[in-house]
Amino acid sequence: MLALSGAVFTWLLGASFGRARDMDHWKESPCLILESEMRERKIGPEVPTDYSFGLLYGYEFDDEPYSSEHFDLRGNAWVKDATRIQALINNYPAGTQQTCWVNPDNPEQAVLKKETKAPGYSIWFPILFFVGGLGIVVKAIWNLVRAKATATKSEQPG
Repeated sequence: MLALSGAVFTWLLGASFGRARDMDHWKESPCLILESEMRERKIGPEVPTDYSFGLLYGYEFDDEPYSSEHFDLRGNAWVKDATRIQALINNYPAGTQQTCWVNPDNPEQAVLKKETKAPGYSIWFPILFFVGGLGIVVKAIWNLVRAKATATKSEQPG
């Protein structure tokens, strides 16, 4: 289980780092913030209100107009803390020029915030669990083989 959990988290961090690295070839483009607002939803009467960053911006790529609603690759998350959303609205107010990054392979995909490469710098930690778990498995198999060899040796007439 230790090796399996280490392998899963290594894969997840590696995939996240890969997405961030892929964004290095995205093209920087000026964009105009068209909408910047707080969206609210309430799932049930006993559940606190969720808030999301309502965003729309326009940009051009290869002389073609496009628009996007994505702040980052994960989309605009719903959170319980309205102050986090208000901070984004203050940083990206409607009517302002900003910089966005456009995927040259798919110009309809653009973000205002590129992914961080931090997962690549911390991938060593789950690798320790993976290697440690494999070490435990190898040691257990080694002990079983050695115990069987000892038992076979002691059963032989001497």
